[in-house]
Amino acid sequence: MAQETSSAAETPVAETPTDGASATAGVWDSEPFFAAAAAGEKRALRKQLETEGFVRRVDAEGRTPLFALLHTDDDEVIEVLVAAPLDVDAQDADGRTVLSHLASSSSEAAAGIVARLLGRGAAPSLEDRFGRGPLAYAAHANKLAVARSLLEAGAAVDQRDGNGATPLIYAAGGGYYQVVALLLEHGADPSTVAKNGATARALAVERNYRRVVRLLDRHSG
Repeated sequence: MAQETSSAAETPVAETPTDGASATAGVWDSEPFFAAAAAGEKRALRKQLETEGFVRRVDAEGRTPLFALLHTDDDEVIEVLVAAPLDVDAQDADGRTVLSHLASSSSEAAAGIVARLLGRGAAPSLEDRFGRGPLAYAAHANKLAVARSLLEAGAAVDQRDGNGATPLIYAAGGGYYQVVALLLEHGADPSTVAKNGATARALAVERNYRRVVRLLDRHSG
């Protein structure tokens, strides 16, 4: 595994995978399928998904057909993919699920897709190879609606990643007041200390996020 970042509140690293990422004979070429999703070609997608064995295909980066959800905002295409008999917890070469990627996505459709995948039973706290669950990515990216859906589905509010950081530390480090408030409402522990010594409050103080500091103080023992 590559070196982890030293700052607990920096962007979660999506490093180049070294295990299972090289192209090998028989590896599925996912690009045409992803392109069809981006183009809204739902009939073509449905036809391929009905092909025997297609739903079990994996590309050189560990992505299954479900990862086409990261390439579309089309509601009908999303419905086709979510309804297909695909593993909602499939992980790519970095151990990230579609849910994990969507948690930090800038797509306007992301929150809705997250809700649909959770409705299908997607695991809300499945860790990637850096120890991060979807909630950490949502907190770092200030995705309030996604964070709420994950918490309502039972995501671990104080899940620590490989740096020892929690979603609250990421949210406070970004000055994301509403996400911080949501996490605290769900019982997040403001006293957690990351491996580099960072706490949610210390980062908020350092970066002059005064409202966040006051909010954390109201929830401190």
